[in-house]
Amino acid sequence: MDEPIETHSTSARTTECSPIVLREKDRVRLVFLPTLIENPDNPRSSVKGSFVYQRKGKNDEWMPLSTESLAALKKGEGYRLDLHSAELAALGDGLRSLYLLVREQGLPRGHQVFVRLEKSLARFLALGEREIR
Repeated sequence: MDEPIETHSTSARTTECSPIVLREKDRVRLVFLPTLIENPDNPRSSVKGSFVYQRKGKNDEWMPLSTESLAALKKGEGYRLDLHSAELAALGDGLRSLYLLVREQGLPRGHQVFVRLEKSLARFLALGEREIR
């Protein structure tokens, strides 16, 4: 079963989601922070987001950070972010789940948690009382 997707509305047109963890070790992690958006001009383009690379102390917890934007780069500067094949696969799987969620449910409102079920279990849960008997 896939990881649950936790969402929280931030406006009438945006919903933040739980991070897609691409790399996580004891003191270093790389995550993609997705935001679902209502995009009337192109409904298929319903996800935007940011990559965040973090370091922490051995006994510290992961905390939201104030991060530098690539817009702060000066003329002649650049930034390179390498993604390993497993990290790209995790990103693709996570994004696929988010696009499917928006296509099937629309933009979630409020605070929600979505869990993907096996088809047989989903069919069973959809049965009414009469069919279960």
